Amino acid sequence: MKPTISIIVPVYNVETYLEECLSSICNQTKKELEILLINDGSTDNSPTICKEFAKEDSRIIVIHQDSQGVSAARNTGVQHATGELIGFVDSDDWILPDMFENLQNLMEDNDSDISVCGYARQFGDEVTHFREKNHIITLSQEEALRELFRGKIYRFALWNKLYRRHCFDNITFPEGRIHEDLAVSYQLFLKADRIVNTSKTGYIYRNREQSILTEKFHKGRIDSYKAWDEIIHTINDVYPQLMEEVWMRFIWWSLDNVQTILGQISDKQEANEQFTRISREVRKHFHNIPKLKQLSWKVKLKLRMINYQYYISAKEKKILKCHIS
Repeated sequence: MKPTISIIVPVYNVETYLEECLSSICNQTKKELEILLINDGSTDNSPTICKEFAKEDSRIIVIHQDSQGVSAARNTGVQHATGELIGFVDSDDWILPDMFENLQNLMEDNDSDISVCGYARQFGDEVTHFREKNHIITLSQEEALRELFRGKIYRFALWNKLYRRHCFDNITFPEGRIHEDLAVSYQLFLKADRIVNTSKTGYIYRNREQSILTEKFHKGRIDSYKAWDEIIHTINDVYPQLMEEVWMRFIWWSLDNVQTILGQISDKQEANEQFTRISREVRKHFHNIPKLKQLSWKVKLKLRMINYQYYISAKEKKILKCHIS
C-alpha cells in the first residue's frame, strides 16, 4: 500500500530521546505512513536504535549519510519521500497519537495545501501550554503569510505542519546554515492557496540545554540574515501590503539576537564582533523600516542604538560597540 504521508526525521546524536520520538511516530492512529530516518553521521547509539525500529516496523526506511547538517538531512528526506503529503518531526521531540490523522483530515475537510496544529513545550518532565481545544481557522495565502510573520498563531517551524507534496517543488533547505525553517517556511506558504490551523496540541517540542539554539551563542545565528534579505525582497515584490509585519518580525529577531549576545558571550571582543555583524544588517535596512506606531519608545531607542553601532544595556551592565573598519 502506497503511503499517504511521508514523515521525515533527521537524526544526529539523540540516543537519549530517539526511542520516545520513534515510538510516538510508529504508534500514530494514521497507519499509511512512510517514516524516513535520515542518520546524519551520528557517532552515538542513534544508528543502532534506528536499525532496531526498522526491524520491527516495515514502514521505516533508514538512510545513512555523512554529517552535513539538518538542512541536508531534510533535503535527502524530501528527495526520497513517496507520500502525497510530507511532515517533519525532530528526533528529540515527540508527537501525540492522532497528530497526523488530524492534520490530514483538517487538510482534506478544508481543501488546504498546508495544515497546522498547536504545540506544547517540554522542560524536563513538565509539559506546558498544552491545549485540547480544537479551534479551527482557514486562511488565504495572504492571510496565512501575515500570521506567519506575526507569530501569534504559528511560527516558522516546520514540525507542527503537514504539506502537500507540490509545496516543495523547486524548494530546498539551505545547507550549511541554521534557521533553515526561516529560510524555507515562507516559500512553502507561497505555494499554498489555503492554509488551515487548529489550536489543538499535536506536537511536543523539547527544550534541552544541548540544542544548537540554546547552547552558547552560535555564530550561525547571523546566517539568518541571509534568509531575511530573501524574505524582504520576495514579500516586498509579491505582497508589499505585508511589509509592516515583515519589518516587525525582523526588528524583534534582531533585538533577540542582541539580547542573546549580552547574555551568552562573556568575551568582550567576541561580543562586539557579533554585534557588529547584526548592526551591519540592521543598518542595511534601517532607512526602509517605516515608523511603526506599535513600537514603544524603548524599542525604538534600542533599534536606533543598533543603527548607530552601539548598544547600552543597563540590566546586564554592558556596552556593545561595533568594530569600525
